[in-house]
Amino acid sequence: MKSFSKQVVRVLATLLLVASGNAATACNIPVFRYALERWRPDNLKMVVLYRDSLSEQDHRFVETIERKSLYSGGNANVVVVPIDVAVDERPKEFENLVAAASPSVKDPKAILVGSSASGSQMVLWEGSLEKSLDAWIYESTARKELIERLQNGHAAVWVLISGETPAETESTETMLKTEFSRLSEEVPFPAGIGDPGSQLYSQVPL
Repeated sequence: MKSFSKQVVRVLATLLLVASGNAATACNIPVFRYALERWRPDNLKMVVLYRDSLSEQDHRFVETIERKSLYSGGNANVVVVPIDVAVDERPKEFENLVAAASPSVKDPKAILVGSSASGSQMVLWEGSLEKSLDAWIYESTARKELIERLQNGHAAVWVLISGETPAETESTETMLKTEFSRLSEEVPFPAGIGDPGSQLYSQVPL
């Protein structure tokens, strides 16, 4: 446990040092704020596999998912990709996925696909097309809280995953809070925030 705690402290210190601008010469904006204002989340793909055609009800299911997308006024960073497994022409991006799943596709099936840091595909969830409408896939209570905290000016939000025992979890939480307080006093923000090329895009305080 002590070894783990020391590793976390080193990670915290490294992140804050990078955010201070000492290690990043491209701009004066702390790295976490630069990322929040300039980087967009990757789109997830809801791949809908079906054979020959979709029923009217299945079409409505697909349209419901599409309305949840950022591109249709929703809040989910998801793009719907319908694929007919009965035809030879398939999106090359999902060729292996379709080849593996198509033999078992009788009723429409939905597969939520993301990308790893290396760019390889990851299946995040799969189930029936109707089940793909479940709210938890698109609306996460934890994610909402993350967004609210970041919009209120929190530099970063850590998600603490429970340890093997309650005591381990409590010890890690206490250590994190102590180090957050200490490092926030010791690591200054870089000079030059707001200069040309280093402007903040929102009014959220640092």
